Amino acid sequence: MAYFGSPDARKLLILISGTHGPEGYHGSAAQLLFLRAKLHEQLPPSTAVLFIHALNCYGFAWDRRSTAEGAT
Repeated sequence: MAYFGSPDARKLLILISGTHGPEGYHGSAAQLLFLRAKLHEQLPPSTAVLFIHALNCYGFAWDRRSTAEGAT
């Protein structure tokens, strides 16, 4: 996880990649583009961003929509 912005921000944008494994690749690419464009450096004081990478790391690693325990 990574947090960008003021700790006192009133608005929080949460960007998650890999909730279900296969889309983790696209989510990661979107997060990288966000960072490479330096959008996190242009946030207004009222807004923060929380990046969560590979929420379902098992599904991401094995291209599965389920967790290691079989939950979907």
